[in-house]
Amino acid sequence: MPKPISELGRPALGTLEVAAHPTPGQGVALGLDGLIPPELLPSVGGQLARETFESNVSTTTHTEAAPLDIVSSGVVDCDGEQVLVEFYTQEWAMGGAANSAINLWVDGADEGRIASRVIINSTTGYPVHVVIPLTPAAGSHTFVARLWTSAGSNSVVTGGAGGAGADRPGYIRVSKG
Repeated sequence: MPKPISELGRPALGTLEVAAHPTPGQGVALGLDGLIPPELLPSVGGQLARETFESNVSTTTHTEAAPLDIVSSGVVDCDGEQVLVEFYTQEWAMGGAANSAINLWVDGADEGRIASRVIINSTTGYPVHVVIPLTPAAGSHTFVARLWTSAGSNSVVTGGAGGAGADRPGYIRVSKG
């Protein structure tokens, strides 16, 4: 049953109601103050690793079997419970006609594509933000987002330092799921 924002501990500016626990795939209604109630935000206390990249990663030659590293989580200690592996880039662009993908590798093994594109003569770039649930065995693991392309076309994943007029950093984050 939706609750008024005032019952969620937020200052009420109106009578707009939000769902106390939205289901996956449904959005979260904002209060009239434009904020999401804190009870509806994911916890950041479960973050296990977060690594950024602040320069572009580009390839014309790497294949799916031998892709180019975009960003690595570094070593992450897992307890055998589900984790969420999150990858973000402000823009992924390609030139020419090609297939390209970003794959997730765990401990040197390809876990499969987390994003893919097929382009026919276009250089339009798009943001990528994916969250992948995994349940690795208890122990230390390394999660790596890797890029590849076919047909010799250029595939570029953007990362920057952020700030006015600059691209935002891309990242990989591992958190308890």
